[in-house]
Amino acid sequence: MSEPISEGLLVHTATLTPSGGEDDYGVPIAGNPITLTKIRVSRVRFNTVNTLGESKDDKLTLIFDTVYSQPSGTTFKEGDKVTFMSVDYFVRECSFPSGDSAGVHHYRVALTGAK
Repeated sequence: MSEPISEGLLVHTATLTPSGGEDDYGVPIAGNPITLTKIRVSRVRFNTVNTLGESKDDKLTLIFDTVYSQPSGTTFKEGDKVTFMSVDYFVRECSFPSGDSAGVHHYRVALTGAK
């Protein structure tokens, strides 16, 4: 059975600003900022190129634990802004790399630099 990430490893805080879509002129609308606590953020040490030749220039990986991270029930989607250490990053994708029949216990969020 999968175990949640140790609470002692969830030492970071960041701000999530959900993407609220676009206005009539195509300008992005930002949602209300949410403070994320008890998360883990790590730098990406390499960039990858997929089979179509598209580069994934990720800068950080954010780990959000479904047991300890707050606020509970937070979701991530492509285009959301995450501010970590006063630098803005954007969600490229959110994956669920762990879990079993009991469910997912953490999300892995790939963050890219400024658009």
